[in-house]
Amino acid sequence: MNSELKRKRILDIDPQAILWDGLDEAIIGITNEGVPVYDNHQMEIILMRDNKWDWETAAEWLEFNILSAYVGDRTPIHMWVMPNEMID
Repeated sequence: MNSELKRKRILDIDPQAILWDGLDEAIIGITNEGVPVYDNHQMEIILMRDNKWDWETAAEWLEFNILSAYVGDRTPIHMWVMPNEMID
């Protein structure tokens, strides 16, 4: 599903959902209530690509501006996706 469809689907479920600007590609799911779930690693990759940042700058920006943000009950969920090799 492309980023535009992900955003539309979430907003169809909850028109007041909070979505991080420019990071729709990192959405990996939604909760039953329509709260978006983001992949932290993908957000780092997007920030590095779009801003021409190195990993350290992207990780620091993400931590300060996104991961530590709390904007109420609709705050998006952020997670580190574990590769299958780590689960088996």
